[in-house]
Amino acid sequence: MLFAAYPEPWSDKSASHAQELIDAKVRAYVLAVQGIPAWAIEQAVTDFIQGRVERRARGKLPAAEEIAFAARKHVEIEASRQMKQKAIQSQLDEAEEWKRHQQWLSTPEGQAHQKERARKAAEILARASLQSMPKEE
Repeated sequence: MLFAAYPEPWSDKSASHAQELIDAKVRAYVLAVQGIPAWAIEQAVTDFIQGRVERRARGKLPAAEEIAFAARKHVEIEASRQMKQKAIQSQLDEAEEWKRHQQWLSTPEGQAHQKERARKAAEILARASLQSMPKEE
């Protein structure tokens, strides 16, 4: 699609080696985007074709490294979006857990748990106050 959208100044279609040049060019693009998800490559190509990429030579086919750079940008943006979404979800989960805990504390079982904790804390404080404090000399 990218090659169809731009003129091909780098090949003479009448030359006998035109197909070899096209194949070599395609291999260069494939090498440049190796390891990048297909959705990001497709978005980068779409960005170039739709004119959303700032560049001087708008009428020329973008270089392989330009496509790869734009595609990696999309991957970075998506990773950042997912990290933010994960952080928000974590906060929502934590708030929901707190709400459930508060509801549990209002049950007879939760109130019994609180009373037992208060009893243990009072016991610890009582033991601590019975111990003699070191004297300053």
